[in-house]
Amino acid sequence: TGSGEGEFDFGFGGGIKIGYLHYSEDKDFNEFQIVPGIELEAIYHDTSETMEGTAGYSGTNFEADFQSVTIVVNATIRFHNEHLTPYLGFGGGLIYMELTDAQGALVSPFGPDVVTGAAASNNSEFTPVFQGIFGLERMIYYPHLSVFVEYKPMFIPDGDFDLQLAGAGNTATFEITNHLNHHATVGLRWTF
Repeated sequence: TGSGEGEFDFGFGGGIKIGYLHYSEDKDFNEFQIVPGIELEAIYHDTSETMEGTAGYSGTNFEADFQSVTIVVNATIRFHNEHLTPYLGFGGGLIYMELTDAQGALVSPFGPDVVTGAAASNNSEFTPVFQGIFGLERMIYYPHLSVFVEYKPMFIPDGDFDLQLAGAGNTATFEITNHLNHHATVGLRWTF
């Protein structure tokens, strides 16, 4: 088992949200108001991971495909205006992560070893996840359809993957610990 520095490459994904926004009944929709909300969000993300310098090994260099599905519950607060609405939020839930097609080399104190195409006994992991939300929404079809942009820092506390090594069927554990991922999102929202 070792630890070291890893870097996620630029990736793509998609998602869907469903939720409830509590607008004041005393105000018109086009008036300024502070609107609390809650939403359930599911996100799929696909990227690759590059790892170097695992403790206990030298010359470590491998790459792997990394897919994840995240399900979180978010609490939001919107500063609603007729056309442009900034908002903030925080969420927590679970992330399912899968590491596949690992390729590369590890040099241990006992000699070189090769990371083969698939992870060994543990190539997937469920773990808690937390995220912040910083968003901006623009109404394009009043009052139902809007476009939004979001920045979401996502914190993954822990995740372990066992990589299959070609030599003598050995494994090496790759750990994700206290990882902060950065997501930028553009989407459409329908309000009814």
